Amino acid sequence: MDTSEQTILDETPKREARRRRSVEEKRRIVEETLEAGASVARVARRHAVNANQVFYWRKKYREGRLGKNRSNKLLPVTLSDLSWSKSGRVSCGSSSSFFFELFRWAVA
Repeated sequence: MDTSEQTILDETPKREARRRRSVEEKRRIVEETLEAGASVARVARRHAVNANQVFYWRKKYREGRLGKNRSNKLLPVTLSDLSWSKSGRVSCGSSSSFFFELFRWAVA
């Protein structure tokens, strides 16, 4: 084996440890990508983050799920003895079953 080949084999790049970013840092990076004319790929490269990861953070940001400012707002609901079947028909039934279906829909 030639010594130049040996040098190339010995200089394989080492993988860096995974970096954990704080929520504040993620939000700052996402907000930087939301500025007019910003490129997600360029911002990601500048911060040494994969662009796909930044797109994921942007999705969570839009959904209100990135950081402390999570939106866990509940909608006002008035319960009655009427409930709807899957076919769209209104029928009288227990309000607890209607509430359960509404809750199951809101959580999903």
